[in-house]
Amino acid sequence: MILKFKPALLNHVWGGNKLKEIFQDHLDDINPVGEAWVLSAFENLKQASKCISLGRYYNLTLHEIYSNNPELFANSLQPYPHLIKFIDAYHDLSVQVHPDDEFAKKHHSSLGKNEAWYVLSDAFNQSIVYGHNATSKQQLQTQINLKQWNKLLNSQSIKKDDFIYVPTGTIHALKQGNFVCEIQQASDITYRIYDYDRFGLDGKYRQLHTDLALQVISVPQNYYEQQKLANCHDQYLIDNQYFKVIKIDTKNATFFAIDQNKWYEIVVVSGTGKINQIDFKFGDAAIVTSNSNNLTLTGNLQFLIIVN
Repeated sequence: MILKFKPALLNHVWGGNKLKEIFQDHLDDINPVGEAWVLSAFENLKQASKCISLGRYYNLTLHEIYSNNPELFANSLQPYPHLIKFIDAYHDLSVQVHPDDEFAKKHHSSLGKNEAWYVLSDAFNQSIVYGHNATSKQQLQTQINLKQWNKLLNSQSIKKDDFIYVPTGTIHALKQGNFVCEIQQASDITYRIYDYDRFGLDGKYRQLHTDLALQVISVPQNYYEQQKLANCHDQYLIDNQYFKVIKIDTKNATFFAIDQNKWYEIVVVSGTGKINQIDFKFGDAAIVTSNSNNLTLTGNLQFLIIVN
């Protein structure tokens, strides 16, 4: 069974109008929009994805469906694992870092936040903040305290269709003009270390979390080679304990073989087409439940499928 979902649109000071244009059939009175949470099992209704597939699950949140129907999710007893979203960086995002599972559980009773970006923007000379140049915790703290951002922060060039893994402990930031699909652990724990002395939507300076950030930033910085992320699986963009992500292009594939003991998340990153005769377009997201049949694919679709 395939269940499609309506996103939750989130207001951010750095957001723009792109996501409102994409999800114009799901307009809310929110401006600017920084994120569209297309598959979110958060309990808060303002952050929850809702099912739009007709039938018994229509208009239920993903949280409600996951909590009450374990048979659809291979009888998993674990918390919902992921949050999948689109991010429109109309302005620079804060320079930030996320904790790992152990630290997040101890301090927030939450999962940590490993994440990955699939780049959708096609602007010339794009870049992100990724990693740092400090060689010791003392140097890291000194450069943060003195706001020596040009010395500390590492800039990395990116291009459309890049897949970038951002593990916990990695300083990072999307920059103005970046547009990505983000796959992350189902956590909203973020420690900001720099926010351009910017006012938030409430008219106050946005809170920084330097003390917590210093406890979780990896020193020295670890960098990952993309070709090693797939764990020797040619089909995968990444294959580790947090994410198993495959990119499918219907120009090259007319079906996808389903393991009936698993369930899958789908997010469309380009084009239009059909999956099992159900219409899909850019921005659409869905769950393929366990015990489903193989997927038949038609049209001109590119989508990410996350194996669970």
